[in-house]
Amino acid sequence: MSEISSPAVEADVLAEIEKNERKFIEAVLSRNLDNASAFLHEAFVYIRENGQIITKQEFLTDYLPNEWIDARLDPREVPRQFGDLVTTVGLGYFRMKGEREYPNTAVTHLWVRTDDGSWVLAHRQESHKGNAIGPLLPQEGGVNNSDHVGAKPTLDIAKQITENERAWLKAMVDNDAESMLGLLHPSLQYVHVTDHTSTHADFMYELSTGFTSSTFGGTTMRQFGDTVVCLHLANYLHLNGPVQSNSQAMHCWANIDGEWRLVARHATRFLPY
Repeated sequence: MSEISSPAVEADVLAEIEKNERKFIEAVLSRNLDNASAFLHEAFVYIRENGQIITKQEFLTDYLPNEWIDARLDPREVPRQFGDLVTTVGLGYFRMKGEREYPNTAVTHLWVRTDDGSWVLAHRQESHKGNAIGPLLPQEGGVNNSDHVGAKPTLDIAKQITENERAWLKAMVDNDAESMLGLLHPSLQYVHVTDHTSTHADFMYELSTGFTSSTFGGTTMRQFGDTVVCLHLANYLHLNGPVQSNSQAMHCWANIDGEWRLVARHATRFLPY
């Protein structure tokens, strides 16, 4: 299957996103609450590399005041724009005092445009190989307040996204390529529980290798205009594969020409890969 060109980000938008990503890191390292807050949507959610779910309020009050040693974010995948959504995937981390060095860690950012035209961060997610840097979480995950941050989708959109997610799970287990193709955007970026990113073509090949089960639980949804971000407590079992750890899986759906398509996915495992 041939690779599909990614939807290009408008030049002025790309410049603003790149500036925002630099300034956000600076705000974290300096523990500047006001500056950090200005870059975050009120419904911002952060999935740390250990699977911990952190809301904006939790980030600003419990996380930001820590003593920071280092932070980085180096671009890796091509940024993509879907109307008022820009997605970026890079390698990076926020390293607190007392933490060991981070391995290569994939970082997904979902930036959304607000009514005043500014771009704010709606979602950040991390994953890497090996043991977690943060505390080890149980298989049911940790505290999840992502359902209490607002930005709930309208009932009709929530129903449509729920139907899409059910169809996605069914297509996974049934190895139904035709149904899956109808759910995915051709430029899908699919970040695994390691630091690896699969393209649309990669994922369709992975689907062909077979899954015996795929399950979602504890699902929450946030809507940002024509974007819906779902969080799932997920488990996938590959055909003839070993039992796997649960993970926090993010699915980002964008409304494109009236159809909701999966444009980004990122999963973070609780136990080492």
